[in-house]
Amino acid sequence: MARRRGNNEGSIYKRKDGTYSGQVTIGRNSDGKPKRKTIYGKTRKEVSGKIAEILTEVNKGLFIDPSNMLMKDWIKIWSEQYSKKKNRPSTWRGYETFIRNRIIPKLGEIRLSKLEPYHIQQFYNELKTEPRLDGKEGTISSSSIIKIHAILHKCLVDARRNKLISWNPSDETDRPHKEIQETKILSNDQMDIFLEEIKKYRYYAGYLLSIGSGLRPGEVLALKWSNLNLKEKTISIEETLTRVLNDEPNAATKTKVITQEAKTQKSKRTLALAKRLAAALRAHRISQVKEKLIAGDKYIDQDYVFATPIGGHVEYRNFYRSFQACLVKCKIPPVKLYALRHTFATRLLEDGEDIRIIQEILGHTDIRTTNIYTHVTQEIKKQSANKIDMHLRKKRQIKSQLQ
Repeated sequence: MARRRGNNEGSIYKRKDGTYSGQVTIGRNSDGKPKRKTIYGKTRKEVSGKIAEILTEVNKGLFIDPSNMLMKDWIKIWSEQYSKKKNRPSTWRGYETFIRNRIIPKLGEIRLSKLEPYHIQQFYNELKTEPRLDGKEGTISSSSIIKIHAILHKCLVDARRNKLISWNPSDETDRPHKEIQETKILSNDQMDIFLEEIKKYRYYAGYLLSIGSGLRPGEVLALKWSNLNLKEKTISIEETLTRVLNDEPNAATKTKVITQEAKTQKSKRTLALAKRLAAALRAHRISQVKEKLIAGDKYIDQDYVFATPIGGHVEYRNFYRSFQACLVKCKIPPVKLYALRHTFATRLLEDGEDIRIIQEILGHTDIRTTNIYTHVTQEIKKQSANKIDMHLRKKRQIKSQLQ
């Protein structure tokens, strides 16, 4: 027989399967009778704790009856109590942006318990025609829709775990698929022109690291001199610079720049530096020392390899603008900063480097990510055609000799 809890503990019982359940009054029905909610847990203490939390919310007027809870209510709770605590600040910033601008406006007013697969499917279909958030031309990318699906699915998984819903309606929708897009790189001719022109720019050594070692932009900007051993020509990647939401009380800005640990263990890596890279970094260090002398007491040394004239971190947007200005000078069509990393990987493949070595250098956890670089460039196609042509010529020569 189930044992009732002691005084002041409420109605908590041990169930036949060994778990516990209890009830808590969350309000009154229209007829004035108490409205109760059943709580489940593995232990008596767990159930008691959940009941105490609900009673606190009820007394403060913050409790939302699950049967009346809207999607916007739950997703806000989930964002703060689950997503924010589990994810890196940069990841959570992306989640928050999608939740605020995409999910809540479309699904927010639907009751959580009434959310159906067709609501979600219609949402995904409409997203395909939605404009980009950054103001650029075109519609939202397929990769963004996939991220939104992942957020929504995780949110509903946790709703089910909390017994707010009996099933996950996102499981019954057609999962968005990513459209395969060609990775943009610099051609050999463009690369030669770019490398000559970029020497004139302040962050020359940074761009050289991207195209010569495959570093991500955030990894370049987070580099400290303590990560470099120019004598041994090695570089250690440990952190990345990123912009995240600023949730500090009375913050003057909505976002802030932070240095955070590399995303995965594979991202943390030590690489060998080419001689040209080491030489460029030495020259850059000499220039930085001169800037320190000019700035005097205004210079706050934070050990950044790429710093402002007074020692602060370099903003990604400034690093990007300088890169785009160089492309204009070179008469190269606009590409993202990541094109330098893509170019590095593609050149290694063209030179016959093993795909798994490239995976290690780039810091990819999954070899499938590295495989995007196995697209065949036009130059490789021409080389292959020339090789086939040579074989065909040999066959024609043999045939003529036999005749």
